[in-house]
Amino acid sequence: MALEAIPQAVWFFLPAFVANPMAVVFGGGTPIDFGRTLSDGERIFGDGKTWRGLLGGTVSGAVLGLLLSLPFEILDPARRGVHQAADAQASRRQGASTRPI
Repeated sequence: MALEAIPQAVWFFLPAFVANPMAVVFGGGTPIDFGRTLSDGERIFGDGKTWRGLLGGTVSGAVLGLLLSLPFEILDPARRGVHQAADAQASRRQGASTRPI
């Protein structure tokens, strides 16, 4: 196993590792199951699952995922070239469709 795979795996899973505790940080408030219980009296999702925790964990994981992808967008010249080529092709297409006949 190559040792460079370990930091790559941590980088890949970091948004999930952060989202889980952030759900606890942002938690509290209205339960996701609105206090409903099953026929045996147990809560559907349990006592600790709230809408605020769900949204806080999801948003924090998504934001971190976007932040972690920025270095690849900024520093990868091949990607930048692909975007520039696609933009140029789209503008050529758009220019061709607006010319008078």
